[in-house]
Amino acid sequence: MYTVPLYDELVAGVMKCVAVEMFNQTRRRLHPTLRRSLQQIVFQSGAAPALSTSIIIIIIIIIIIIIIIIIIIIIIIIIIIIIIIIIIITIIIIIIIIIIIIITIIIIIIIIITIIIIIIIIIIIIIITIIIIIIIIIIIIIIIIIIIIIIIIIIIIIIIIITIIIIIIICI
Repeated sequence: MYTVPLYDELVAGVMKCVAVEMFNQTRRRLHPTLRRSLQQIVFQSGAAPALSTSIIIIIIIIIIIIIIIIIIIIIIIIIIIIIIIIIIITIIIIIIIIIIIIITIIIIIIIIITIIIIIIIIIIIIIITIIIIIIIIIIIIIIIIIIIIIIIIIIIIIIIIITIIIIIIICI
């Protein structure tokens, strides 16, 4: 008399997994009529028993491993993209330096013609160099900020995934 109401309560609430596990562990010791009644309560009209807890845990672990692999692949892709961006910026900087060197050589030739032009051109080169250095520093700072933001987003995603997994495991 007490068994059927107990299973009704467990199945009706969030403890269905406990009811399934209790039924799986005790069904061999139950009277056949009681076993059928409880099986209908637990598995809703005689459906096959649910997966055991260990199989569910293995599935969850496999899902966690797949999620971690996907996160690692995403991180590797992000790192590769960042490396490519840094290489492109380095090439642009080298081209700018080569252009500055060529400009400097032309300026040196012009300097021979007149001393006044030399002073004006040197001032222009110093200003251009300072501007380029400022631009390079700004680009590097922007890249560092982007990397930090990406790392923070990845950490937040990992924390959310781990929280969801813990909630799922607790419910099981």
